[in-house]
Amino acid sequence: MSLSYKALLRISQALSLGDFEWDFGGDVVGSDQYSGWLVVKDAQTEQPVGMLEYSVYEDAYQVDMIGVAPQSRGQGIASMVIQKFLDDEGIQYSDLNWGMLTDDGAALKDKLDAEQGFNGNE
Repeated sequence: MSLSYKALLRISQALSLGDFEWDFGGDVVGSDQYSGWLVVKDAQTEQPVGMLEYSVYEDAYQVDMIGVAPQSRGQGIASMVIQKFLDDEGIQYSDLNWGMLTDDGAALKDKLDAEQGFNGNE
């Protein structure tokens, strides 16, 4: 079962992270390619707490980089950023491809795969 962006926002508020502000942008690279980014900031401190860089080629969506500020790790920020991206793009988790993964990135992907019911071999 996946959590909606609103559910994740409620969880983050319960964790005393406050409200969030989102910045986003991107560039059209070619007629069928787009690169973009999302940054989530704590609304109270205006400090970035997480970010996602992604690319879209034809209908393939790829996570190029995801990061969370050290003081905000382990609080669901990366999951919230991924869910926000999925919601904004109108795609399912199963439509998402992952680029090269660091150990932390692989752990996040494994966690999200398990939450989505994937066994890692799909």
